[in-house]
Amino acid sequence: MTTYSSGAVSEPARSTSVFRTADVCIAGGGAAGVAAAIAAARAGAKVVLLEREGFLGGTLTSVSLGSICGLYAVTDSSVQQIVGGFCNEVIERLRSLDGLGETTRWLETASLPYDLFAMKVALDQLVQEAKVEVLFHAMVVGVVMKERELDAVLIETKEGRLAIRAKAFVDCSGDADLVNFAGAPCEVSEGDLQFPTTMVRFGGVDTDSLGRLSRPALRERLEQAVADGYDLPRTAGGVFAERPGLAHLNITKVAVDGKSPNPFDLSVMSRAEVAGREQVCTYLKAFRKYVPGFESAFVMDTGA
Repeated sequence: MTTYSSGAVSEPARSTSVFRTADVCIAGGGAAGVAAAIAAARAGAKVVLLEREGFLGGTLTSVSLGSICGLYAVTDSSVQQIVGGFCNEVIERLRSLDGLGETTRWLETASLPYDLFAMKVALDQLVQEAKVEVLFHAMVVGVVMKERELDAVLIETKEGRLAIRAKAFVDCSGDADLVNFAGAPCEVSEGDLQFPTTMVRFGGVDTDSLGRLSRPALRERLEQAVADGYDLPRTAGGVFAERPGLAHLNITKVAVDGKSPNPFDLSVMSRAEVAGREQVCTYLKAFRKYVPGFESAFVMDTGA
């Protein structure tokens, strides 16, 4: 019987090829990374944008977010957009792709629904028009320092490890990956972590019925489901009609061992992904039985 010991393994030293050089290299193709890349390219810089997925958008697309909050000031009588700039360009592109919903007001805020695929295409088009080179399936795994200056970013790909050298680097990773790899000071407040959500889209929904259902009425029905034995961690959340027949839900609440999962713990996050999908299955059963318009609902997709 073979036994294995824990501890560390030694990797051989390697020489990494410089795959691209640029004026600006941006790590992370989410909302911040796309905006930074396009802004730099429009200013005349040669830009390389690195993204670990096969599409842009980050949280907007990979977690199936489905609506943008934070654009509006809300009063008792009005909803007014107060954030513009590059965001307006994205909104107009989504509108041209028939990928924009109607502004939805709920609680003390409002959000702008969008189609997930349209968002991916809109961001593709915008970076292409700005002549930004995007490298998909490129995971940032380290950096090369020259004294106190960042000289190159290391990415892991199907071609192996490659280096991207640039005059300037922008960290849009969402987790300060470049900052951390470069050895600059940063900290994580694990005690302040919000419980994450597995976003889900239900198809087969009577969205007219959904439109007539108030938030308190939805909560009342889900609380009845809980009273009848359904294990629903939340009975209030965001539920909106993205298109006729399609509902987008922000309603799960994922815990691991009773705590919000640490996003830097590989094992914990792996358990959290499974727990989120299990919750989606439970919510689907509850919505079918207790919520008008969802009798024939089915899961279209979930986010990470």
